[in-house]
Amino acid sequence: MTNLDIRELALLTLDDGFGINGKAFQKLSSMLENANCDDILQQVDCANGRYYIGEDFAEEKLRLIHNNPIFE
Repeated sequence: MTNLDIRELALLTLDDGFGINGKAFQKLSSMLENANCDDILQQVDCANGRYYIGEDFAEEKLRLIHNNPIFE
């Protein structure tokens, strides 16, 4: 799995109104740290033990990934 794959997975997973649980976030955050995705980690919020990012942030970052020739 490439850093770009990890980035996309995180954005798609965290861009959810219900978020992900703490155990899933712990694993995902470790992957994000290793992939140098600090910008995503800085956008994570937590409510009621669920972790998520804002929809606008996720959509913009996913657009950048999908417009990246490396992704094709």
